[in-house]
Amino acid sequence: MTTFESLEDDSPLLNSLADFPQLPPPGYVTIGELNGQFELRNYGNSGSFGYESVFKPYTEHHIPVSKKLINPTQAHKIPLMKTAGDNSFLLEMREGGLKSIWTAWLDDGLLGSVDALQNIGVPKILTLLLRRAIESAKMIRNSKRILKTLLFPHLALSNEAMIAAYSPIRAWETSWIRAMTWHPHFPRLAIALRDDSIVIFINEPTSMVFPSLKAPEQQLVSCISWHPYVNEFVVGVESGFIVWTLRESSKDGFSTSRFTSTVSIGHAPVTSVDYCRAGHKLLTSSTADTSILVWTLCQMQKTPLYRLAGGGVPRAAWAPNTSTQVFSTTPTPVFRLWGYEDSVMKPKRWTTVKSHVEAFAWHPSGTFVVFVSASLLFRLTIGLFGTYEILPVFDFGEIKVSQDQDATLPRIGGEILQIEWDPSGQRLAVLFAESPFVAVLGLYPGRDMSLHPCDFICGQEGEVPVGIAFQKDFKNGALLTIAWSTERVQYFPFLFAYINQRELTMAEECRLYSSPLSHSQRRDSRNGNFSNVNISSAAFTSLDKSQHFRLFSSDKILED
Repeated sequence: MTTFESLEDDSPLLNSLADFPQLPPPGYVTIGELNGQFELRNYGNSGSFGYESVFKPYTEHHIPVSKKLINPTQAHKIPLMKTAGDNSFLLEMREGGLKSIWTAWLDDGLLGSVDALQNIGVPKILTLLLRRAIESAKMIRNSKRILKTLLFPHLALSNEAMIAAYSPIRAWETSWIRAMTWHPHFPRLAIALRDDSIVIFINEPTSMVFPSLKAPEQQLVSCISWHPYVNEFVVGVESGFIVWTLRESSKDGFSTSRFTSTVSIGHAPVTSVDYCRAGHKLLTSSTADTSILVWTLCQMQKTPLYRLAGGGVPRAAWAPNTSTQVFSTTPTPVFRLWGYEDSVMKPKRWTTVKSHVEAFAWHPSGTFVVFVSASLLFRLTIGLFGTYEILPVFDFGEIKVSQDQDATLPRIGGEILQIEWDPSGQRLAVLFAESPFVAVLGLYPGRDMSLHPCDFICGQEGEVPVGIAFQKDFKNGALLTIAWSTERVQYFPFLFAYINQRELTMAEECRLYSSPLSHSQRRDSRNGNFSNVNISSAAFTSLDKSQHFRLFSSDKILED
């Protein structure tokens, strides 16, 4: 019999993945939450448990996204066309004077224009001195670049590798999606595909799929953000960002137009875009640039939020309830919370001891933000008078689920790619880099705002989750959208009453339904058919017993 080996005795008592309920039996998938219980069905069975009729009214207008509906029009990127380097198929033209220098500079750069100076009578000694000066300047520039890559190794990566290293999408380079997000106020889902095209799913009574949106500049899509009040969204790409505007048309019901902005040199690839709550400001950030750019789109003016330390800003986001606070991460252990002081945005800086911030998510109330570092979930609470408190709230350290038999189930936990709050702030979904499940936490209301484990969301055999996103305008609890590796999108409803907003009669009515595989029955099951998968918390074996909960440096708040 396997046992759960606890963490060190001097570690604080935190909830962990070992406190989750047992995993479902093989061949079963999780289809939704009803009255606090996660319900299952056998995807290999043609029959139904009856619970689908409970969840169906909440997703009947949602378009079932599958491999047949979404098929990238280009399995691979079309390589850029290149002409022969020696231009042997062109006739040579002799040019003199300044025009020859200009042509040489266009063809061969600055050194080529220096060589062209000899053709117009410039002394050879002068051209040699110019050549030496240019070569020396290049050496200095290269030495700065080498020093920078030594300090920040991620800057030596290609743009594609850099995006993949910090993307919230699992296996971004090979995944069938590049980004996924919902509109803040309408049931419209935007998905960026592997060929860098974007498809819009309008999940309304008149459901429709918007045609693929593509542009020559739309290469290496990394992120998408909807404007809260205008039918438009912005896409972060390799060279900058693109703003797409969707307009209604009397002919076919829709039309599109786009505005492409070229971001300043050094601020690419753009890896994070986010509209503020009012929609008048847009922030962009890049893993290769230490500045966050705040754009006023009506005038296309940008204001940089610059700090030297960190080496880049992979992710940044506005607080959901205001346009005055921004949380940002770096590829190093430094992370910041920006806020206005004397009409100027200034950051508070913290430094983790172990690793960089892997993922973060603002609570919908905007009063705190949760973030993950070294597989520990922390809560940064923002006080009323400029006070801050950081506390560990959950341990996502990797564990291994084993059984009495020889078979071993996949490991759970470890590195986290994405965490998402539902709009009500009562459910937190967690996407791992290696685990084949999505973990769901619940929030206890009250002064402590403590998190408790709910359950795992499991897919079909052989598939793993690659991206998650909550629908922002869902009114009956929460609806989590999960993109699976098999090019399947699942709409996972959480049917619960809003705390202090909904009557408990809904929960009483939900009890009228019954399921042969409700989670409480699985937990107490003694049926021999499930004895080989009846895994309790005692069946978790710790893989890492050296967890240290001292994460932050002694100087909690440092000014840059």
